[in-house]
Amino acid sequence: SAIQSTATRLVMLLETPQNHIVRVLSAFEEKNRQD
Repeated sequence: SAIQSTATRLVMLLETPQNHIVRVLSAFEEKNRQD
C-alpha cells in the first residue's frame, strides 16, 4: 500500500540521513547552477 511504501521510505531516510542530506544539497546546487 502507499502508506507502507511511505513508511519504508521514511525508515530508509532515517537510516541514512547524511547520504540523503548530501543528495539533496547536491541536487539543490545543480539546480542553482542550471538557473
